[in-house]
Amino acid sequence: MRLTRRVLFEFLKSSPEQTVYLTHLKWVTGKQSIQNYFSRFGKVQDVNLYYDSKTGLHRGFASVTFAQIEGAKNVIRSCPHVIDGELVGVNNMMPVKEPIKNFKTFRMRLSGLLAARTLVKDKPFFDLFVGNIHWITGKDQISKYFSQFGEVSGAAVPLNPVTGMNRGYGFFSFADKQVQQQVLEGNKKHRIDGREVEIKKRV
Repeated sequence: MRLTRRVLFEFLKSSPEQTVYLTHLKWVTGKQSIQNYFSRFGKVQDVNLYYDSKTGLHRGFASVTFAQIEGAKNVIRSCPHVIDGELVGVNNMMPVKEPIKNFKTFRMRLSGLLAARTLVKDKPFFDLFVGNIHWITGKDQISKYFSQFGEVSGAAVPLNPVTGMNRGYGFFSFADKQVQQQVLEGNKKHRIDGREVEIKKRV
């Protein structure tokens, strides 16, 4: 679906004020966990998780719609929120009545909230995937950690256009492919910013 001005307005109109949007959800977090957590703030009418079409896994963000607007307000007032041991981001949507002064910025903020979309490959292409990274982790921390094994030629951490925070994963490459293979085949557990991460060859 092309993100035209009309599409975005229609999306906003279909996003009631009693809806809140969650980011940085753990992969293991499902609809039931989300509903159980937020039901303390009001009657939950609907929970939507947004999935990646390639992996079949949710992309770490969701929307929660309450039966009454007061439920959404209670959630915003009660930040921060931790679900399944993970600090999650909570946002309410920009009201339709708010004037759109910068359509390009507006489009970028909403692109991540439309139906699940195929991930865009980073340029340049990095060979390794690193998942379950901490929300404070950036490409510099990834490069610094893995440089103990060999020269890191580059790294990237995709950001959520709505929150500006990372999506819970990143990519990197070693300059030496032999080092890359050794790290992949090794049994060492890797921790960055106090959090155990997983690495695998990027498909």
